[in-house]
Amino acid sequence: NAYLGSVNTENSIEPSIGSIFPDAVIEPLPFDSYSPLTAGTRGNGIGGLKLMSDKHYFGCCACMGAVGAGLIPKFGFLKKDNGFIFNLFIPGEITAKTKDNTSVVFTTETDYPKSGEIKIKLSLNQPEEFCISIRNPHWSTLSSVAVNKKAFTADGEYIKINRIWKDNDVIDISFNMQTEIIKPIPYGHQILMNHVVWGQNYVIPSYDEEDTAAKKHIALKRGPVILAMDNRLGKSVDEPINIDKSGRYIDTQVLDEANAPYPCLMEVSIKDKNNNDIFLTDYASAGKLWNEESKMAAWLLTDD
Repeated sequence: NAYLGSVNTENSIEPSIGSIFPDAVIEPLPFDSYSPLTAGTRGNGIGGLKLMSDKHYFGCCACMGAVGAGLIPKFGFLKKDNGFIFNLFIPGEITAKTKDNTSVVFTTETDYPKSGEIKIKLSLNQPEEFCISIRNPHWSTLSSVAVNKKAFTADGEYIKINRIWKDNDVIDISFNMQTEIIKPIPYGHQILMNHVVWGQNYVIPSYDEEDTAAKKHIALKRGPVILAMDNRLGKSVDEPINIDKSGRYIDTQVLDEANAPYPCLMEVSIKDKNNNDIFLTDYASAGKLWNEESKMAAWLLTDD
C-alpha cells in the first residue's frame, strides 16, 4: 500500500520546492516522500532534498523507490530445489527451468487484488514432478485452491502442491477478500524519534501524547488493500462518518466500474447507519494531486 501510494502517477510537484530552491528546475520526482494516514495532503516535503549542480533536485525517497521496484521480481516468484514459489500474484508470463532443466511457462490471469480470483496455467513439453508453493495470505480466512478442478488443502502459510505436472494444467486460487475494521491501539504517551534535522545527521527526541480523537478513528482493509477517502469522492475527509464499527468486518460493495474522478485500482462503497453510500478507493490511488482538492485519509474519523 505504501509503496504503490508513493508512485507519483499524476506528475505532481511538491509545493515548497520553489521557495526552498528559487533557481531550481521545477520537475516532478517519480516518487512521493510523504503520504498521510490521517486527513491530509500528499507531498509534505521531500526527504533528503538535494539541489544538483545542474539545478535539478532529488531526494532519497526517489532513490529508494527505484530500488524497491527492482525487488518485486526478486521475491515475487522463486525457484527452489524441488519446485517453485509464488509470493506475488501478477498477471503475465514467467518462464523458468525445472530441476531436470525442462522449460515451463506459468501464465497468470487475475485482477488481484481487486478480486481474490487467480488462475495459473502451466505449459511444459513433458510431464515432470515438482512442488508448487503458493503464499496463503494471513488475511484470507477462507482460501481455496484446485488443480484441474480437483481441490487441495488450503491452509498454512504456503499451500504446497506436489504432483506430476502436465501441459495445460490449471491452478485456480480463491482468497477471501472481506473488509476488516482496524482500530487504533491506545498508547497514552511516548517518546518519538521522528524529528530529523536534515543536513546535520541527527534526530531530536520529542514527547507525544495520544490525541483524544484517536479512538474515534478506524481504518478499513479489504484483503491486502488499505482503503481511503478522498475529498473528490463527494465527502470531506475532515467530517466524521456514521458507521457501525462494532464488528470485525464490514460489508463492502466493489463497483464494477469506478466512478472516481481519478484512476484507481478499485472503488468501493460502504453503508452508514442511515443507509447512505460512502465511497472509497484504494489508498495507493487517493490524494495524488497533493492539494486540498484531493485531501485524503486512511484513518477515517467516526462520530463515536
